[in-house]
Amino acid sequence: MLFNSIDFAIFLPVVAILYWTVFSKGGVKLRNAFLLVCSYFFYGMWDWRFLGLLIFSSTVDYVLGRLIGGTADSERTKRKFLLALSLVVNLGILGFFKYANFFIDSVEGLFTFFGTELSVSSMNIILPVGISFYTFQSLSYIIDVYKKEIEPAKDIVAFLTFISFFPQLVAGPIERASHLLPQFNDIKKFDYGKAREGITEVFVGLFKKMVIADRLAVYVDSVFQNAAEGATAEIAGFPSVLGLIFFAFQLYIDFSAYSQIAIGTAKILGFNLSTNFRRPYLSRSFNNFWERWHISLSQWMRDYIFIPLGGSRHGRSRTVRNLLVVFAVSGLWHGASWNFVIWGIINALFVIALDPLLSRLKVKGLPASMIVFAMWTFSLAFFRAEGFDAALSVIGSMGLGNIGRIADFGLGWNEMVFSLLLLTVLMSFEYVAEGMERKGNNILNVLVFSRSCVLRWGFYFVLVFSIILFGVYATNNDNSFIYFQF
Repeated sequence: MLFNSIDFAIFLPVVAILYWTVFSKGGVKLRNAFLLVCSYFFYGMWDWRFLGLLIFSSTVDYVLGRLIGGTADSERTKRKFLLALSLVVNLGILGFFKYANFFIDSVEGLFTFFGTELSVSSMNIILPVGISFYTFQSLSYIIDVYKKEIEPAKDIVAFLTFISFFPQLVAGPIERASHLLPQFNDIKKFDYGKAREGITEVFVGLFKKMVIADRLAVYVDSVFQNAAEGATAEIAGFPSVLGLIFFAFQLYIDFSAYSQIAIGTAKILGFNLSTNFRRPYLSRSFNNFWERWHISLSQWMRDYIFIPLGGSRHGRSRTVRNLLVVFAVSGLWHGASWNFVIWGIINALFVIALDPLLSRLKVKGLPASMIVFAMWTFSLAFFRAEGFDAALSVIGSMGLGNIGRIADFGLGWNEMVFSLLLLTVLMSFEYVAEGMERKGNNILNVLVFSRSCVLRWGFYFVLVFSIILFGVYATNNDNSFIYFQF
């Protein structure tokens, strides 16, 4: 079920009303059971066959968590065995569904490289939506229980709901058990102010997704389709440059919109999810960029891979090695393709080499932000392109010529101007929000929630009608969220 669908527009109000009325007097366990059923229904609407996979993996981790929690400190071998069992089950399932064909194709390519033909048929495997997200969320729970940073969950319904909580199930944020799991044990009372904030977050997210990101997608899809087909002459010059720039914004707006809708949906139900984006395109270094971009994944990689490898505690060479490993794994997490590994390593090199260079040259402020954005955008050629050759085609086609042809890729001149205007307004809004946050203020509180009833409702109506009037509903292009494929 997509957030930007009629199904969800019906589903969410029904769930919220029942949650705060019929199930408000039934206690925490009944509410959690209701949310669990709703979450399984939400996930099953995509493909009910993979619902069993979600239930199986989360049930295994519940049982293993209890077993680990019940072992004594002296039973180190048993504790390590139980942890290893969880890793094998979770990573085994993820590896099969996401990386089996990648492994087969890589082995076949390796044999071909050395002059031996190896014909192995790829398997027709469907990638379960959200598997990378809920697997990492469940793994963080098991690891934290093993490290005795949290107590194992006793209530299986609360735990299963924590893993499958529908607002953030399929594309995050990747929540830590220490933050979200206790919230399923709270006795919640309806808070109008919090629900109002949540509804506003949902509609702001829908606006960003349907009015801005999906509009940019029309142009981006056309440019990269030409690259995939080898039609480099069609995209030569500025069209390919603009295609990459538009994709950088599409990716950010699309994914941050999902996170915003997820956070807003959770607020409506009385839950607080973690912030996943904090205006990354205002970053002045790549290290700062990764503190602002997909924060829940960046922190997961830091805490469960980078620090266990030694972090930055053992000299420059070990730090460089650890960063390369983390970014390569992060790239592979995003997709079963060498393109994603290359994208990850490129970004590791930015952190390793470009950040110190900017610091040494004392490049700060807007120039630093522009350099970070430009280099990040360049790396996205490998993130978006359908294969290595297509990525090189986009990069090789970049230039400043053929500006007059940018209206030949799905967006006419009026649509192009409108898109650029929307991006200008968005970045101006984020710049102002950044300044307000430094002063301890929230921009929606200042501009919307603290205003009179007339102004507040005026904002709500403008937001809703803008989505209806300017939203992109094209039937010939995929309007699902980009991160669903990961």
